[in-house]
Amino acid sequence: SDGENPLHKMCEVNKPAIAQLLITTRAWNINSTDNAGRIPLHAAAGKGHVEVVKVLLGHDGIAVNQAKNDGVTALFAAAGKGHVKVVKALLAHDGIAVNQAKNSGATPLAVAAGKGHVEVVEVLLAHDGIAVSQARNSGATPLFAAAEEGHVKVVKALLAHDGIAVNQAADDGATPLF
Repeated sequence: SDGENPLHKMCEVNKPAIAQLLITTRAWNINSTDNAGRIPLHAAAGKGHVEVVKVLLGHDGIAVNQAKNDGVTALFAAAGKGHVKVVKALLAHDGIAVNQAKNSGATPLAVAAGKGHVEVVEVLLAHDGIAVSQARNSGATPLFAAAEEGHVKVVKALLAHDGIAVNQAADDGATPLF
């Protein structure tokens, strides 16, 4: 068994009413983890199920910033898949850690930039406190990731943001423009 419970499954297959019932009857803990450290919020966010995400966020005690074993949060999962509506819902939740990085040091902004999800990048850039040049463990920034992958619209969005470190080098000395 992977440790997944019925609440995880209902969140993964987009069943908000059943998820709500499982939570309100206290059948399953809203922050219960599977073997990978995934909570139901991860399951819904990674699949882009905004209605389920909203159900989960509506409950006191939701661990909105809880990371899986690899450090991935619900925000990171949604940003990496380009689920802009889920990203917006998560960013609207009090206490969201917009710059929380996974174990590799990659942030939600970095993963969205590297995958070319320009709408998600723009939403993240508009959020108060976004660290636009926060580097991964390798020293690569979101701008570096977007430039390396050839995502021109993302590069333009990042360059337009105040405080961008255009020439910040990765550990190997490479810069976004090199």
